[in-house]
Amino acid sequence: AAANLQKSLVRALSDNGDLPEINAKTLHSLLGINISGKNHLRKPIKADLLLIDECSMIDANLMSKLFASITPGMRVILLGDPHQLPPIESGLVFGDLIKQANR
Repeated sequence: AAANLQKSLVRALSDNGDLPEINAKTLHSLLGINISGKNHLRKPIKADLLLIDECSMIDANLMSKLFASITPGMRVILLGDPHQLPPIESGLVFGDLIKQANR
């Protein structure tokens, strides 16, 4: 899915040569997490803007790792539908964030 998104972004933005580099990755790849769930690199993410899709599927542990990797001044956009697929592990962080924002 990340490779297809990358191709679509490059194709859609090819006429705008002055845009910065755009990279599409899975969240696990971005955070350096291997298939066993280990090896979080604990390095800050180097980006001006971070767009995360399908946030309803992110569990509390993964969201914690994501938030710990965000650098000051970075803009973060979380997208998703809180009524879609829930995370496999514990924590409905995205749904809770939506509830807090709507208070």
